[in-house]
Amino acid sequence: MIRLGGWCAPRPRVTGVPATRRWGTGGPAGTVGGRALRVLVDMDGVLADFEGGFLRKFRARFPDQPFIALEDRRGFWVSEQYGRLQPGLSEKAISIWESENFFIDLEPLPGAVEAVKQMANLEKYMPRSGIAESYGESMFNI
Repeated sequence: MIRLGGWCAPRPRVTGVPATRRWGTGGPAGTVGGRALRVLVDMDGVLADFEGGFLRKFRARFPDQPFIALEDRRGFWVSEQYGRLQPGLSEKAISIWESENFFIDLEPLPGAVEAVKQMANLEKYMPRSGIAESYGESMFNI
């Protein structure tokens, strides 16, 4: 089992990999071959407030269009729910998160940056986020 902050997950089954390269072997506990484990951290809804940022930008760009309040949002794809609300809104929704700097301008969720910083200070773990890799880790000052 892999334990992080009280959460447990089974180790992945690895076949065809030398024993020295498997999880938990070849180095101190929590490392692979003596290197820190990379922990992938999702951004949307984990580090950054995608839903809130989307709604603010949608209402600013399309003030006369209907919108879906945060408490009424359902499902994964914002564009699908907006498309059901009114024809043409799906494309407008997509244009919001495809706009320049949308992801960079998102506000971090309360406690998210601090949690990742704490994880980064642990020698065993190296947190990574796809957006931080793309735009530079200074995005969240990690």
